[in-house]
Amino acid sequence: MHRSTARRHRRHGGRLQDLLSQGSGEGRAARAIEDSEINQLQRNLQDEIRILTDERAKRLGNLLEGKELLADLHDEKTNKKLLSKGTPITRDSSRRSSRVI
Repeated sequence: MHRSTARRHRRHGGRLQDLLSQGSGEGRAARAIEDSEINQLQRNLQDEIRILTDERAKRLGNLLEGKELLADLHDEKTNKKLLSKGTPITRDSSRRSSRVI
């Protein structure tokens, strides 16, 4: 690695974009590291979405438990009837319908 490139690499906190414009060997290695970082960020994002979705379902279940449905509950996509009007909402029923709420 050229001295000015190394200096620029350190100055930017080790960001690999500087290396991408360098020789093909360094560029390939930098690209592989960057791809690995992108994959890790995508996994982290998926985990965060799962955690937030689970937390939302838990909070909704706590809020709705013991209340009765005012109308039939249907699945948005299939229009399949999930719960009937007047059904008391329990943890089990809210778990079955959590993907709809």
